[in-house]
Amino acid sequence: MKNRRSLRETTRYAILISLLLIVMNMALGAALVHQSKQAMKTMIQNRMVDISSSAADLVDGDVLGRLRKEDEDTPEYQETLQILKAFQDNIALEYIYGIRDMGDGTYTFTVDPAVEDPGEFGAPVAVTEALVRAFTGVDTIDEEPYSDAWGHFYSAYSPVFDSEGKVAGVIAVDFSAAWYDGQVRKSILTVVVGCVLSLVAGLAIMLVLTGRMRRRFRTIYSDLNTLSGEIESLNAKVSDQEIGVIGLSGPEENAKNAGEHIDIGLLAEKIRIIQDQLHAYISFLRSQATIDKMTGVNNKAAYMKAEEDLDRQIREADPEFTIGVFDVNGLKNINDNYGHAIGDRVIIDAANVIRHVFGGKNTFRVGGDEFIVVLNGAVKPRTLEQLSENMEEELLRFNRQERSYPTDLAISAGFASYSRGKDQNYLSVFRRADEAMYRNKAEYYEKHADQRRKTET
Repeated sequence: MKNRRSLRETTRYAILISLLLIVMNMALGAALVHQSKQAMKTMIQNRMVDISSSAADLVDGDVLGRLRKEDEDTPEYQETLQILKAFQDNIALEYIYGIRDMGDGTYTFTVDPAVEDPGEFGAPVAVTEALVRAFTGVDTIDEEPYSDAWGHFYSAYSPVFDSEGKVAGVIAVDFSAAWYDGQVRKSILTVVVGCVLSLVAGLAIMLVLTGRMRRRFRTIYSDLNTLSGEIESLNAKVSDQEIGVIGLSGPEENAKNAGEHIDIGLLAEKIRIIQDQLHAYISFLRSQATIDKMTGVNNKAAYMKAEEDLDRQIREADPEFTIGVFDVNGLKNINDNYGHAIGDRVIIDAANVIRHVFGGKNTFRVGGDEFIVVLNGAVKPRTLEQLSENMEEELLRFNRQERSYPTDLAISAGFASYSRGKDQNYLSVFRRADEAMYRNKAEYYEKHADQRRKTET
């Protein structure tokens, strides 16, 4: 009787422990499913916003703001179209296009690179809460899918700013709702399968332990203590996001093996690998987006960011900086007389001269032959005078030793330093530098008037 009672108690304890394991596995599974769903959703949303933001950074807001339907054959329209088309062709997304606020609560298509059935310029687009928020100047994304004539989508929206810092339009990126929800479901399913397998394995182990406990009653306590410690360790690892066994294979190979031995460590590692690759790619795109392709110096987008930073510093502190404005002299005549290929070579050489004197990180190309230099920190008048002399010497050296076309390279320049009592914003400093540059240009043309007339005749 005593042995029978011990066996019944052993069975009862085994059943209770089995139920406890089931409850703990279900609780852990629910936590893992929730964590996986949120992680995957965040990753996908970040990818969508990164793509729309990168495309918006490449689009010229001044151009986008003034485009009209009748401009579809103009170079400005085609340049914007090609930027969006590059994203359409090289990144896994459904659609990418521009949107304009009509000011009456409606929003319409602008540039759409879709090959089949593109949105007609001026046609209305589906209005979502995220789209409306994007026109306030922030990156947004749809939390719920919406439907239109093209399908069922989630969309990310990024504003495009013009030279005055106003929102000229929005770049929208559409992702199939079926794809988006499918990615989340795949993640959930993977974790659910892992939890079920873990539960089955746990129950199988428990059955083995139950048989042993019937033969060795005392051993069960030791085994339960060991199992309890392993569960606590597992909880600690999940809490600390410790990574389990993972090889050097990429996310695709790990995904093939996910159904065989999925755990939270593998899932976290897969997500981390994908995020690292996406972040590296987006970082590359953003670095390319701030470089002028022809000259290799900083482009207008980088300049707009620098201007924004300086305006913020003026509002919040008392910064010290100097602006240099540069313009190539006689470029129109060079283009007319020698062709635009030589004109482009002149612009590249001008950028190299300015960069050599003032540093590449300080130099920005903001127009065809227009450059701006931003010198942070205090610049003494004598230092600025020396820099101007250095530039003249560099121009002289270049024209004597490196020039490969039948006319001298000449650059007009003007400088202005921020003055707290005189300048309320960055634009005030820029205007003084711009005026100084035009005075310098007038002096240059006056000095070379006789030579120019002889050349023209």
